[in-house]
Amino acid sequence: MKTKLINGRIYDGNGGKPFYGELAFADDTILAVGTKLDGEFHTVIDVGGKAICPGFIDTHSHSDLRILVDSAIPSKIRQGITTEVCGQDGVSMAPIPEEYSAKWRLSIAGLEGDDPSVNWVSSGAGEYMRRIEANKPIANYAYLCPHGNIRMEVMGIEARAATEEELCRIEQALRRELDAGAAGMSSGLIYIPCVYATTEEMIRLCRILKEYDRPFVVHQRMEFNDIMTSMQELADIKENIHVDATVLVVDAMTGQDAVNVASTFADKVGIDGVILTKMDGDTRGGAALSIKAVTGKPILYVGMGEKLSDLEQFYPERMASRILGMGDVMSLIEKAEASIDKEQAQDMQKKLKKMDFDFNDYLTSMEQMNKMGGIGSILNMLPGMGGKMKDIEGMIDEKAMDRTKSIILSMTPQERSNPSILNISRKNRIARGAGVDVTEVNRLVKQFEQSKKMMKQMPGLMGGKAGKRGGGFKLPFGL
Repeated sequence: MKTKLINGRIYDGNGGKPFYGELAFADDTILAVGTKLDGEFHTVIDVGGKAICPGFIDTHSHSDLRILVDSAIPSKIRQGITTEVCGQDGVSMAPIPEEYSAKWRLSIAGLEGDDPSVNWVSSGAGEYMRRIEANKPIANYAYLCPHGNIRMEVMGIEARAATEEELCRIEQALRRELDAGAAGMSSGLIYIPCVYATTEEMIRLCRILKEYDRPFVVHQRMEFNDIMTSMQELADIKENIHVDATVLVVDAMTGQDAVNVASTFADKVGIDGVILTKMDGDTRGGAALSIKAVTGKPILYVGMGEKLSDLEQFYPERMASRILGMGDVMSLIEKAEASIDKEQAQDMQKKLKKMDFDFNDYLTSMEQMNKMGGIGSILNMLPGMGGKMKDIEGMIDEKAMDRTKSIILSMTPQERSNPSILNISRKNRIARGAGVDVTEVNRLVKQFEQSKKMMKQMPGLMGGKAGKRGGGFKLPFGL
């Protein structure tokens, strides 16, 4: 059964801006995503401009009990959550030996809830995950082996350190759970019985996780005023386990807080390098300078946008140029080379010479600019623009650009390729499809016509003598 969703605002999950389009699927498989999908469909659903996006991942979920009695968990589905990571904080539903089931059920009721229909006895992750599958869940689930559960399996809830023999059995239990499919191990060192574990116990279990290449997800032992002591324990665990590299990721927009976090982690845990995110919003680069000064560690990468492709290698000389208002021409050229399709660029140049470009080309131009980080990012890399960016940013309306894209996508292929046929009736239909006032459609059409007139007066863009002298990189037309 093929189904198509139409008139949706699509977020594709790659970090780019949304666009209005259609999505086709059959059962649990997405068949196609695009502005207009052809073919025969059993069902067509008009979503009325609502968002269509990949499912969200709840990385810290406590649906461990609920999923055994409710295959859907509507409260999560309504939030768009389609994947949950359970088994958090070291206490969960498996393993639970029969002799401890009543006490365990009572002790974690506040965290996981309770249900009389649930069997509170479990041999481990394998059995637990089979029970989840038998309930035919709508969402996807990953399960972390709860440290408290395997500790309880070996020695109950006794308030003491484990003996050597008990530690060996806890290690065996962890290996069994990982072999059964557990995604890693969690521990809530502030909760019973995890709180009774020594740092040495955690080190030994983390060595097994390292062997299996699985994560350790931890709720620290102490909070608030004692948090630094708790961080020291994590540092001790790290020191006793071989780690290839420790990289700290900090938000450049937090300013001095980012510097303080970097300094603390460098002192207490130790780091090999730093990744600075949101550097596209910190034109002065002060955080980069300060973090390098207080940690003595290199800035490895900087995040210049939302997408993975916006993670750039850090070059000190280029950052210095930006800080001094000299731009970053090398990064601009690299972005252009990586983002702009050469064949499309050549086709565009031919169309510009013949003055036969249309709204399809307009849309392509916008998409290429977005691939480069948007007009704000491009202008920030141009020489002489650094000191003016605050004024310019106030003039750039990203939402208006989104509306422009929506207007173009609401046009038929014929209307995009032949704008001269856009009469008032067509413009009104396009406005309704894009969810804007018809005046915005009229404004876009007028801007398009003016762009054509302007380009007739700019021989450099048309491949004339000025173009031969200047050559090279040009901003997308009309923008």
